[in-house]
Amino acid sequence: MATTMEPRVGTTSRGAPEGAAAPTVKEAARPGDRRRLVFLAMGAALLGLLGFGAKRWWYGRSHVSTDNAQVEGHIVPILPKVGGFVAAVSVRENEAVKAGDTLVVLDDRDFRVRLAQTEASSPTRGSSPPPRGWRARRTSRSDSSSRWASRS
Repeated sequence: MATTMEPRVGTTSRGAPEGAAAPTVKEAARPGDRRRLVFLAMGAALLGLLGFGAKRWWYGRSHVSTDNAQVEGHIVPILPKVGGFVAAVSVRENEAVKAGDTLVVLDDRDFRVRLAQTEASSPTRGSSPPPRGWRARRTSRSDSSSRWASRS
């Protein structure tokens, strides 16, 4: 008993409607076309990744970044002997200095005024203080300066 299959009415053996042209070679999907498309996409992706990596490498050659923000270096405090306002800075940033080099110049106007006041209010202008055990005594009322005399 042999069974035969009859084609449906209105369609061709490939399932296309009757009267339609048979598929051509260009319309038929070839197995190599899909493989070529995959290789082109993979090649484009690989070229893009290589370009991105080269750009990051070139940028990284001249830029430094960190997540922990710690810097190794030597920090030396500069402690002044007197306080005051800075009038001039004699060195540039990261410049090497030696012991004894002038780093900053302080504004000395306040110190000069204080010195002038001290010199003006001193009763013994220019003289040295008396030795221990001596006391000041006026010798006459007309003499405004003090003279040092020994205790007698």
